[in-house]
Amino acid sequence: MSSPRILVVDDDAFALTVMSAAFEKLGAPAPLQAANGREALERLDADGGIDMVVSDIYMPEMDGIELLQGLAKRNFVGPVVMITGVESTESGDAPVVAGADDGELMLAPGVAPATLNVVGVLAKPVGVEDIRAVLAETGLLD
Repeated sequence: MSSPRILVVDDDAFALTVMSAAFEKLGAPAPLQAANGREALERLDADGGIDMVVSDIYMPEMDGIELLQGLAKRNFVGPVVMITGVESTESGDAPVVAGADDGELMLAPGVAPATLNVVGVLAKPVGVEDIRAVLAETGLLD
């Protein structure tokens, strides 16, 4: 497989830097970056060919949940990983992130469009081992 094109989306510049460095340390090319969901969709529309999206959930302007809806409308088929640094997992009255039986985080039922391949939810801070596990699960990097 050719080098995967990964888009990392987070409003925290430090988190973008750390996640990008983790991907590069594991042999992936430097990811494309966006500061919110709107920028991510613009990047996807302009660049195309993005293989994977890693996005924060809580961001200004357009959050990660709205980004998921935009990805679904564009028929994005690559793996999507959501990340969160917020301890409260509630958005209004509806849960966004839930704990699975094995202690893993997951999106609450109905949050992500069924057509998307959401492979996981990671808690910040996201480190090299988290990224390694995601890449292994997706098979994007040999």
